[in-house]
Amino acid sequence: MYTGIRRRSLDMETGAFEFGPIPPGMYDLSVRRAKTRGVLWARSDIALRDGVEVDFGNLVIGDLEGAGHLEVLIQDEAGNRLDQSALGTSALRVRMSDRMMSVLPQDGGDRWRPEFALAAGDWFAEMASRSYRASKVQFTIREGETTQVVMTATLR
Repeated sequence: MYTGIRRRSLDMETGAFEFGPIPPGMYDLSVRRAKTRGVLWARSDIALRDGVEVDFGNLVIGDLEGAGHLEVLIQDEAGNRLDQSALGTSALRVRMSDRMMSVLPQDGGDRWRPEFALAAGDWFAEMASRSYRASKVQFTIREGETTQVVMTATLR
């Protein structure tokens, strides 16, 4: 259900925000930085019941101290790199846990890079399109480094 609800209040000192009330139902929530294409944090399939408040805790997003960068290359089974037009999709997802997801915009050509740094630690990448799918790949982001991940996509 699309509500178009945007942040209602913000504590400038802590960054805490809240919004609502919104009707009960199933929702996807995403956080974006103004004037960028990428989603910095997202969570899908949130079930809201009437009168229940949901706290998502601290959302760690953006260019973080102790963070690193990511570059993803997607190839077919023969090792040929696949770009956005070949894949038929414009994004892939990375996640650190069930509570953190990022959608990566493509950097043109065959490289995918987020528009922001990722927190250091273990992450997973997943990609699926109408024509291809790639297995989930685990990778580690290290402080101050760029991690390159190669994913192999198979035809559906």
